[in-house]
Amino acid sequence: MNCKNRRRAMFTSGFIETTQDRIVMHEMEFSALRDIIDFFYTGKIEVTEENVYLIMEIAELLQVSAIRMACSIYLLSTLNTSNCFSAYVHATLCSYSDIAHKAFRYILHNFKSVMEEEEFLHVPPETLLNVLSSMVLDVSNEHQLLKAVVQWCEHDCSQRFHYLKPLVSKINLQEVPLDLLYSSIQEPLLAPQIREALSQILEEEEKEKRRTPYMYELFPVKSQLRTRHNEHEVMLAIGGETYRSFCCRTCECLTLGYCSWEFTVPEALYFTGPHQKNQDIPPMSYGHICAAVTARDYEVFVIGGTGRSTVLDDVECYSIKSNTWRDLEPLPMAVQGAGAAFLDLKLYVVGGRGRIGYENKVWVCFCRSDIWRCSVMCCLMTKKHAHSIYD
Repeated sequence: MNCKNRRRAMFTSGFIETTQDRIVMHEMEFSALRDIIDFFYTGKIEVTEENVYLIMEIAELLQVSAIRMACSIYLLSTLNTSNCFSAYVHATLCSYSDIAHKAFRYILHNFKSVMEEEEFLHVPPETLLNVLSSMVLDVSNEHQLLKAVVQWCEHDCSQRFHYLKPLVSKINLQEVPLDLLYSSIQEPLLAPQIREALSQILEEEEKEKRRTPYMYELFPVKSQLRTRHNEHEVMLAIGGETYRSFCCRTCECLTLGYCSWEFTVPEALYFTGPHQKNQDIPPMSYGHICAAVTARDYEVFVIGGTGRSTVLDDVECYSIKSNTWRDLEPLPMAVQGAGAAFLDLKLYVVGGRGRIGYENKVWVCFCRSDIWRCSVMCCLMTKKHAHSIYD
């Protein structure tokens, strides 16, 4: 329900507000609410560093899409190392999924600088745990992460020291020299609770290191090295038709360090488990010609197209992290030559040619629920769309 419909329902649908001449809006900052009411009459609103989060909360409550867009534009244009965590937390709470996603990626790509900011000391523990769980993280070494976690715990020792163990479990202590590990414990100003917890963690780590190779094989999760990576671009050539009219299921890769196209995943892209050089990229379940293809983070989506004898409604997703394909919910109808793109974490598929004729439909998939629905239709029926998302 949009803002207009919600206000109409409040005063015309038998709610208590129908009989009152005074409405109390609870838990709303007056200045922010006043700015939004002014927007209803003037179409203008000033979003600043001081009011953006207050306006976000009220705009989300009232479902004012124009103000949501204004807040999103402001947050993206001002995102930096000193505010990215607060932008991520507030965007998550207010269901600004696209802003939360981009803020989180900004944190990962700039974490070395983000750790030096005052805001880092006020990060919620769940958010910090999510960041440390990522294998794509901008850090010089694991010891730098350990120091940052200890500093974060010390900032509010009585409330945070019990988070130390789960946070440190996300750090590869095997890559930290022993002298640096023990120097972390011997800091003179270190809180006693943190020193005790760190000592216990290091003692457990030493027990793991003394295990025999055979025992390490029995505990693969503990023994695997967690190596973090910086991101780099990868180009994929997916499916298509050969000169002999054969419908391909293959996926080829070209990236930094490759002198030609390869059917293997770059070693630096492995995120879980031991590294395996020259790991082959598996084929798709079906061959796709003239399919719609788009990507989001570490996943590539192949939608529709033509198979050996018919137009397809199949949707397949390739995960670079796990080097696997998985089938998603099929499109509501089979199309070839459609356009596809992500916007606000939703997958849009536009037009194309179906089994009968051209289409002007737009389908939207909410990736968390894997459900397709039809959106606003295009004016013209076309295939082989050019598509672009301005970010």
